[in-house]
Amino acid sequence: IAGAISYSDTYGPVGIYTRIDTIVGGDSANNVIDGAGSEIRLKNPTSVVRVGNYLYVAGYYAIKRIDLSVSPIVSTNFVGNSFLSGTTDGVGSAARFNLIYNMIYDGSAYLYVADYNNSCVRRIEIATQVVSTYAGVCGTSGYNTGVNRLSALYKNIGNIKIYAGNLYILDVVGNAIRKVDMTSGMDSILAGSTTA
Repeated sequence: IAGAISYSDTYGPVGIYTRIDTIVGGDSANNVIDGAGSEIRLKNPTSVVRVGNYLYVAGYYAIKRIDLSVSPIVSTNFVGNSFLSGTTDGVGSAARFNLIYNMIYDGSAYLYVADYNNSCVRRIEIATQVVSTYAGVCGTSGYNTGVNRLSALYKNIGNIKIYAGNLYILDVVGNAIRKVDMTSGMDSILAGSTTA
């Protein structure tokens, strides 16, 4: 269903019984409406993360927060603007993104976002809704490595993962997997070559 978030669960042995419930959206017109229950509409959802009683749902230019602890569930704008792209860091709706490709939770306090067309990684402090650039130069595509994360250049960022103190970045057009040491802040190439 276009613009929908579905929840799936399997009971018993795999393949015996599976239930899939659509809990948000389902409007093929790709409208964006915050509200409660069946009123909620999403536009081009790309990634979803659960943190406690909240779902964080990323679209191209914004992230919605859905409160699962109430009935009916309630959606509000968390960061960004569903209709405006850009590179601006800021708080809540003042921040701008340009095609959120992937979003992950660090298990502590932050969401990390692969900002595909901006060729950078953004970090969102959940408690304050502060959006900052974590790696790359937002809006600038290119190649360099062996530099601090805020000076590193990427060519469109796809999936990102955190493991053992490192942030792994899929540099899509750069044809490489990049690694940022989250302690030192240094960027390096793990695999591939960005010179091709």
